[in-house]
Amino acid sequence: ANNGGAFGESHNMQNPSYNSFITGGNGNTMNANKAFMGGGTSNSVTAVEGAVIGGSSNSVSHQASVVLGGSGISSTQTNEVSVPHLRVTGSATINDVLVLPFQSPLPSGKPTGSLALSGSGATYVGMFVYDGTNWVSA
Repeated sequence: ANNGGAFGESHNMQNPSYNSFITGGNGNTMNANKAFMGGGTSNSVTAVEGAVIGGSSNSVSHQASVVLGGSGISSTQTNEVSVPHLRVTGSATINDVLVLPFQSPLPSGKPTGSLALSGSGATYVGMFVYDGTNWVSA
């Protein structure tokens, strides 16, 4: 038995998509086992245990990866969660390494307390904190 299903408007549940489910949205495509898609438009999941929740034109092609919202986002590796903007209202713990790409020039109009690394190419300039008006060297 397929044990999968699609509810909503104009979805494409391709076989075999065992134990997978699409709900809501429009024009979404599923071709993966044990996968989920909720809402959104023109999203696709082709990886086992992958998921897309909302957004448009997103794709998951790596096992156990998820795209949350946004537009035009694709998974790049297994066990990955991709989201265009993440707002944490409590605390966040990072158990490994936080990777910040170099910013050149430092962006304007960011929230107070934002962190950024300044640099260009492979040349590191420094870490900065935005105080609401200016970037201050950390």
